[in-house]
Amino acid sequence: MEIVVNGKENIIQENMSLGDFLLGKGFLPKKVVVEHNGTIIANKHWYEIILSPQDRLEIVTFVGGG
Repeated sequence: MEIVVNGKENIIQENMSLGDFLLGKGFLPKKVVVEHNGTIIANKHWYEIILSPQDRLEIVTFVGGG
């Protein structure tokens, strides 16, 4: 199944939750903001969303510095 992540196509398995996808890619809940089809999703809801074909994700990571 194909989804779009930050403008790039990604192939994932069917019935995958948003949380499984993000953690599988190494994203940590406290270090990213995720938009799913135009809606920002709190990390406590990541496992409630099952990804569908052509879903669009925008993932922004926080990087510390100073």
